[in-house]
Amino acid sequence: MLANWFPNVTIRKKTPVGVLFVSIMEDPETKLPVQLIINSGKAGSEFAAFTDSIARLANVILSSNENGLDIILSELSNITTDRTARNSNGILVRSAAEGIYMALLDYKNEKSKEFEDSYDHNYRPATIRYTF
Repeated sequence: MLANWFPNVTIRKKTPVGVLFVSIMEDPETKLPVQLIINSGKAGSEFAAFTDSIARLANVILSSNENGLDIILSELSNITTDRTARNSNGILVRSAAEGIYMALLDYKNEKSKEFEDSYDHNYRPATIRYTF
């Protein structure tokens, strides 16, 4: 494996102010997210600057806490505006922050499915017997 190579996934979300592409990089060993890159709008636009600032703050949280994704999700949830955009799945997005939240939630839900699919349902833990 390449030394500086990180597997990633990119999720597209439509928001009231434009389309977001949220890329989540994972540590190949721990499978935990280690970096976010959010591409949005034209370079230099207010929308691009806003989403870049969220990504930078999220990266600080991811690098300092194993539960960073959950912390980011709790902070971005329910941030809304008076405008909406409908995604291809019919769900309304009420702000750019909520679009990022929904992309990260989609990522987390997909990872949970992967974990559940890889779990050995026939596994039985060993019985531990203590003797004194």
